[in-house]
Amino acid sequence: MTSPKTPTIHWLGTGLSSVPGLRKLAQQGTALKVWNRTPDKAQEALRGLMRPEVSVHPFQLSELAKHLETGDIVVSMLPASWHPEVAQLCLKHQSHLVTASYLSPEMQAFHQTALEQGLCFVNEMGLDPGLDHFLAYEAVEQLQQTPFWTDPDSQLEFNSLCGGLSEIPNDFRYRFSWSPVGVLKALKNAAVFVKEAEIQSTHKAWTQVENVHIASETFEAYPNRDSVPFIKEYGLDQGAFKLDTFVRGTLRLQGWKEAWSPIFQQVESASDESLAKLSESLWEHHAMPAHENDRVVLFVSLSAASPHRPRWESSALIDLVGNEKGSAMARLVSLPIAYIVPQILDCKIPPGVSGAPKATAFREGLFADLETEGIKLSRKIS
Repeated sequence: MTSPKTPTIHWLGTGLSSVPGLRKLAQQGTALKVWNRTPDKAQEALRGLMRPEVSVHPFQLSELAKHLETGDIVVSMLPASWHPEVAQLCLKHQSHLVTASYLSPEMQAFHQTALEQGLCFVNEMGLDPGLDHFLAYEAVEQLQQTPFWTDPDSQLEFNSLCGGLSEIPNDFRYRFSWSPVGVLKALKNAAVFVKEAEIQSTHKAWTQVENVHIASETFEAYPNRDSVPFIKEYGLDQGAFKLDTFVRGTLRLQGWKEAWSPIFQQVESASDESLAKLSESLWEHHAMPAHENDRVVLFVSLSAASPHRPRWESSALIDLVGNEKGSAMARLVSLPIAYIVPQILDCKIPPGVSGAPKATAFREGLFADLETEGIKLSRKIS
């Protein structure tokens, strides 16, 4: 009798947010096929780690389909628009799938089929979304152990704020690590959030900028995307309390709103063509210099106040600067994926389409693993 085939990991895309996680998997001895439009870049990403079980291939879905087998794992670091098509391919060949992107309705539509085939399609396993979810789950578990959870007079405030920043502040209060188009388009996205116990929305996120004090530093923050569905996702729809504030947002260095005020005016009425020209100009003048490192700050806080007892607050902070192991953004996006892949291989993740796993043991294991990579989490309860 022949022994069962060892599953292969297929890593799609070796962009700026991929390399640390990819290299970690390459060091673990698992069969690994790396797919990239430019194979030379993939070879560079794997420098010093090539072995017989590791191979590089020019990316095309039709070629990927020829290599997929039952039980393989596909890690898609491609743009989110690619994921439904990749998911269909995985269903056809009975392969698992992991992404760092938001769990979209298109992906959710595959849940029943994936469940029936025993396949794990895990999304939101990056930084934001990803690590932010784990810190939120942790904070809510802590709140459930307090009297505030069952107190109808208590008022809660939740903030989950994340930003890719520059280690050395410049006059523009920002540096671009890749094309500015994505950042500019994000400024045009509507934001939905809870303030003063009411659902509010805006198409101009920068009008909602507020100062936020984190550790000994002051940042600026504004709401991002639609926060409201995550009230249920985090379980904050189940307690007796009143939810006064619920915001998932973006962090920027202090002074960002003033420095960017001319940009806001241009973005508001920009066509695709003019947005592309603006992007080129910003890249020319504000790209991250090779001698500087990026910085990522992720801050999640949950507080409760009531006339019956002292105020309670739980907060968690990751403040990471890039180094020789990779940029801060790349490490925080890709290393969580490197952690979950072996978990799927060991059948520790439930089948179906899902976001970041909610199990406490998974979360604790992930943060312990990140600490071995030099990524520290500061927690505080008061």
